[in-house]
Amino acid sequence: MRNIWRRGAAIRNLGFVALLFCTFLHIDRAFGQATNLVVDSLQGEVDQNEIDTYISFMNNPANTNATLPTNALGDNLAFGTPGTNLEGLNYMYRIAGDLNLTTEQMQLMDLAITWSERFILLRNDQAMGPHQVMWTGNVDPVWVTYAATSSEAGYAGSENGDTAGHILFTALNILETPSIWNQTVPDGDPNHFGTTYLQRAQTYINMMEYTTQNYFTKYFINPTTYQIVPPTSAVWVAFNENMDAWNRQFLLTNDYLRLAQCHAILGDNPTLQAFYTNIVKTSADAFIANAHLVTAYGQAAYDWGYGNEGDLLGQVTGESSSHASYDMQGLARVFEAGPAYTSATQSDMQRYANTIEYVLFNFAAYNANQTTAYYKTIDAGLPPVPAGTATQDYLYPQFYFLTPYNTLFWSPAAYGAGVHNNYHNNPYMTAGILYSKHWVYNHPQDLISVASNTQTVSAGGTATYTVSTTSTTPVALSVSGLPSGDTASFDNASISSGTTATLTVTAATGSINGSSLFTLTGSNGNGTQSLGLSIVVTAPDFTIGLSSTSTVTAGNPGSFTVTITPLNGFTGNVTLSPDTPLLEPGTSVTFNPPVIAISSGTGVSSVVAATLPTTPGGEWPFGVIATSGATSHEGYSRLTVEASQQTVSFPSISNVVYGTAPIHLQAAATSNLPVAYTVTGPAILTGSPTLQGQTLTITGAGVVTVTASQAGSKYVAAATPVVQSFTVAPAVLTLAAQNTSMLYGSPVPALTANITGYVNGDTSSVVSGSPALSTTATSTSPLGTYPITVSQGTLAAANYTFTFANGVIDIYGGRR
Repeated sequence: MRNIWRRGAAIRNLGFVALLFCTFLHIDRAFGQATNLVVDSLQGEVDQNEIDTYISFMNNPANTNATLPTNALGDNLAFGTPGTNLEGLNYMYRIAGDLNLTTEQMQLMDLAITWSERFILLRNDQAMGPHQVMWTGNVDPVWVTYAATSSEAGYAGSENGDTAGHILFTALNILETPSIWNQTVPDGDPNHFGTTYLQRAQTYINMMEYTTQNYFTKYFINPTTYQIVPPTSAVWVAFNENMDAWNRQFLLTNDYLRLAQCHAILGDNPTLQAFYTNIVKTSADAFIANAHLVTAYGQAAYDWGYGNEGDLLGQVTGESSSHASYDMQGLARVFEAGPAYTSATQSDMQRYANTIEYVLFNFAAYNANQTTAYYKTIDAGLPPVPAGTATQDYLYPQFYFLTPYNTLFWSPAAYGAGVHNNYHNNPYMTAGILYSKHWVYNHPQDLISVASNTQTVSAGGTATYTVSTTSTTPVALSVSGLPSGDTASFDNASISSGTTATLTVTAATGSINGSSLFTLTGSNGNGTQSLGLSIVVTAPDFTIGLSSTSTVTAGNPGSFTVTITPLNGFTGNVTLSPDTPLLEPGTSVTFNPPVIAISSGTGVSSVVAATLPTTPGGEWPFGVIATSGATSHEGYSRLTVEASQQTVSFPSISNVVYGTAPIHLQAAATSNLPVAYTVTGPAILTGSPTLQGQTLTITGAGVVTVTASQAGSKYVAAATPVVQSFTVAPAVLTLAAQNTSMLYGSPVPALTANITGYVNGDTSSVVSGSPALSTTATSTSPLGTYPITVSQGTLAAANYTFTFANGVIDIYGGRR
């Protein structure tokens, strides 16, 4: 097994055949076009038929799930079928390369290129893109989520990072296979992206870097802290979207991860590579830091929530399984990429994988009757599980990439996917199953075994684990990742078939209540296997409970009750404090008492959350932290603020002249809700009330009065309207006498005048009456030039005044 699946950048080889030729034909095998994907067995290595059928399925235009996309709507190029198809093709490329299936590997690469280039062409600014004006006011180089007719048109968020990441996965696979760099891509270069595979990879990197620098980094990254942050623009806020849910962060950082990996291989821009790496690591480490340690059926696991950073705070437990699948896919990517991208440890990864096996999966039902059932939130499977808790019969495919950290869950999931016909038409699920099958085959799990991989002890107590092997070659044993202060020893650090070792772990005297994971490793020179072992410490502890939502009118206090319940004989003082980052502006918190003394039973404290009239309206997370020594827990509730006061700011409007261009109205409410306008006078509104504002079109001269108002919402009181008035002066028409001439002795010709200066599409139809024209010339006036005087006469025109330009009449004699 080569290091294709190990942490760190790997360089892939296509094998001896590929090295002999600069170019070679990619010849399809002679089989019919598949309409169903196959997994021939859950045992052994991925086989030729599984690879061939995958390629055939993706080449069959009759398969709806293998059809190239025609748009990016609904983020389908990120986590929709097209997006996951491209991700799956790239994983299958790696598997085929490991199996030395050179022809099939290149067929998969060429498919990945076709899909990558379709994705690029669908970018907003490209040939097949819709060229939609986004929330920025620009035709940004992104993939549009909503059609132009949608109320959310113009939105493009973190999901776009996953689309870019899929394309960059193709580039990364090319860069990790130097033997194909100078080979010609056999598609004729229809999009002029480069003749060779290396040129294609460089084009993809350059185009995704353009998107990254001109959109992702520009609007969503704090370049100092490397954190993902939402824009503060009112136009963005109107979408009511977030950037910082964990799954969304992992979607966005897929782009930065793949870019960093590509630059690491190319060695072309270490500064940019480091910047991208820091963004990935900052996000991944924040996710790890927000995990809650839990124990399920004696196994160390995690619970976590939808988000607790930036624009999404306080959702710290009970992540949905669908969102969790993207969390885990993203974490598996960064951990496989290497320690530069995350501080996560092997034990962290094992604990997350344990969550799939022991919390999300109803493994007891599977063991009893082969029923596959998965809970719909991460914490729903924590014991005790109420009867009737909702489940689904399949595991989201993104979870399969946690197989290296717990090999127990993938096979039942794959079995269930077959029984329920979940994978046969799903390329990504099939790729996930084959990834797991391939990894397990190449990392045998029979080198070492433990009679029981979890033990329960008291703080300061001793746990023992019996380790055995079937290997006839001596297996050296070691442990790593012990909880702080714990110690371990073997009575026999090397074992072989027929012998056992006892691993003794002593928990630190100050251990806190709960479970921890550490890693047992066995190595015999031919192979290495690691097992995650749990140690569950029973120590004095407590739980914190917080009463349900408190609803208040802004300016009034909310109230909660904190209840501390002792566990395992806990006694002592518990200090309470608010989770300050969760508090909305203008909210202050007091506790009575601020310290709860626990001697036997439960203790309570009354909490007051004081608000200001201007505290933002909405349903806000509210957290209380309870601390006693090294033990700390947090309880959560919600503070709902209604009738929050808001104001409208409306800049004055300068006087204008009839015919001026439409005026963009720029009133804004402190609530960030759209402002509505009413108009009196000669003007009309165009557009609908949105945060982008409306346009005022002048229809005549006079006084225009515009009233800006915000009617409020469920959580916000109506604002006091603001009125602005301005004057529209009439436009000016120029009345010009037309020059003329006459022969001496002839009658004075009729005098005429022209009118110019119409605006707003007006014509002469807006003018009534006749001008007054006169001259001092007569038929007997001496030869010479005489003035023609023009005045308004009976002329009248609404919305206009007149200015006058006199003319001349020339009297001549004889020939001219």
